Amino acid sequence: MDAKNPEIFQENKGLGERFPVWAVVSAALIMLLVILVLIFDWNWFRGPIARYASQRTGRQVRIGDLNVRLLSLHPHATITGLNISNPSWAPAGETAEIPKLYLQVKLWPLFAGNFVWEQVAAQSPNIALLRDSKGRATWEFGTTAAENAKPLRLPPIRRFLISNGAIRITDEIRRMTFSGTLSANQNSGAGATAAFLMAGQGMLNRRAFKMKATGGPLVGVERNKPYPFEMDVRSLTTHVTATASIRHPFDLGQLDGQVVFAGANLADLYYLTGIAFPRTSPYRLSAAFSRDDTTYKVEHMAGTVGNSDLEGDMTVDTHTGRPFLSADMHSRRLDFVDLGPLLGGAPSRAHLEKAAVKAGVSPAAAADRTIVPLNEVYLLPDIPLAVDRVNQMDAKIHYVAQSIQSEDFPLRGMDLSMTIDHGLMKADPISITLTQGRIAGFATVDARKKTPTIGIDIRMRDLKLQQFVAKHSKDPSMLEGTLEARAVMTGTGASLHKAASTANGDFRVVVPGGAMRQRFAEMMGISVDRAFLLSGQKQTDLRCVVADFRASGGVMTARTIVFDTGVMNISGKGSIDMRNETMNIELLGHPKKLTLFRLRAPIVVSGSLKSPDVGIKSGAIPEQAGAAIALGLIATPLAAILPFIDPGLAKNADCAALEAAAPVASSRHSK
Repeated sequence: MDAKNPEIFQENKGLGERFPVWAVVSAALIMLLVILVLIFDWNWFRGPIARYASQRTGRQVRIGDLNVRLLSLHPHATITGLNISNPSWAPAGETAEIPKLYLQVKLWPLFAGNFVWEQVAAQSPNIALLRDSKGRATWEFGTTAAENAKPLRLPPIRRFLISNGAIRITDEIRRMTFSGTLSANQNSGAGATAAFLMAGQGMLNRRAFKMKATGGPLVGVERNKPYPFEMDVRSLTTHVTATASIRHPFDLGQLDGQVVFAGANLADLYYLTGIAFPRTSPYRLSAAFSRDDTTYKVEHMAGTVGNSDLEGDMTVDTHTGRPFLSADMHSRRLDFVDLGPLLGGAPSRAHLEKAAVKAGVSPAAAADRTIVPLNEVYLLPDIPLAVDRVNQMDAKIHYVAQSIQSEDFPLRGMDLSMTIDHGLMKADPISITLTQGRIAGFATVDARKKTPTIGIDIRMRDLKLQQFVAKHSKDPSMLEGTLEARAVMTGTGASLHKAASTANGDFRVVVPGGAMRQRFAEMMGISVDRAFLLSGQKQTDLRCVVADFRASGGVMTARTIVFDTGVMNISGKGSIDMRNETMNIELLGHPKKLTLFRLRAPIVVSGSLKSPDVGIKSGAIPEQAGAAIALGLIATPLAAILPFIDPGLAKNADCAALEAAAPVASSRHSK
């Protein structure tokens, strides 16, 4: 045939050269692929896709129906019946149930290596999130704490729609349960329901709260155009409002905004933020807020805590999975009473109500969150310190009070540096300046064990006694001198009272010299005639005061008590029991000058530390009176006064030796 038709043969040969066999085969394959795509049932891939997703997430993923359209300028897929189960450690149930999910991508960005969602639409999603008491969370998919600390970053979504969504959150660490609704639609404009809305209510630390987050339509969202939203969280004792924006939707690691915190107790913010704030009186603080990947910043903070002002900056770094808080804070004026809740104490009701008004908090709600009852019987608070939370974060904090308002102490300012490192909290240094003198030292709280250990090493230097007298008397010359003291103690307990109840260590006080009202010195020795008839307004030397106590098992026993003046040498003995905060101290005076009428009985200081009683020891005076009566009967009536006469032969105390035996200098804080 070819030989008979050579022209036809030549023509076909030309076509073969113009259309090689591989081109014809490729065209046929493409046509076949197009046909396969058009008739392909993607449900055949439900199993492999679900198994792959289950493997990647560590949760069982189930897909009911899968419908995909690839041959389009806007490829899209519809998933009907998407279920994601809880991880194996959680109770049986579903983390997410989405009856219908529509996904659409932009085609042309794919050729440039960019993935952009044209539209994501979820119909009636039901989300249930859980974090257990061990810190495991169903919304975390990483294998390490550092991986789970990374923010959620989604590809850009141009159009994000949610209808009839429901969300439930149970957080055993934050003591939070929440049940709410979730929606995102195209509505916007004045009077319309917010286009994005998540709202609901629940319990926060066993107290009812409400939460509402609103934003504009998630339609036409641009990657480089910030998306604004607002949030309001409100309970009886806490109120947080924020106006913020996501810098690059939907990268939740890039946020900016303004936030206002108000409430009865800063410690309650732990249940919202996971950061262990101290216990406080009512507060109201505003600040600029930002998030950059795993770093959170709260800057230009300003407001009030109790009746004190507070300003400064805070940063929380979570890149390791363990929060690290760094803060630089200061107060222009600190009300000393506001430090009470920090240590487990309570402000007065009047102080609390005044602070509540400043914070915009109900006084009744503030009273409900008062840390200890207002009728607390102990001097040292017995309410547990919130040290359990320091195991969950690390910190480096610096705080300065430029001035201090105090009704009881002549305080001027405070400088405090504190660190927290895996459950070990150190306040070092602590520096408190007085009108005349300084208190300095350090304290530690070791919360690495179930029962914390509290230790202090505090030194008082150059404290002028007259400044304390001036607080309560118009005549500060009644007592003058310079006090030096040091307390080195360690104890075990969750509160200051319980730690003191087990304390071991030393407490020493030394006044190396000064002056005092002679009448006061004579009264300490119960020299009646000299105190009320001869002393007048005269001064006498205060040669030295030395008090040296040894603490063991919460009982402080006096090793030395000496109060030596120009007219009287007073010695003492006794103990202070910190277990029940009672004391029993006896002070016996020894006159250095002739006294015509002196009661030979110790002065006893006893009772509770909070309200001690001062009196004369019973039994000693009847014996003295009995001796006087006997002498009056045996000798002459004039002899009856002999037991009340003291020749005043007491010698000066060896102050130098006493001070050397009870040193208060500290090599660490002696400057």
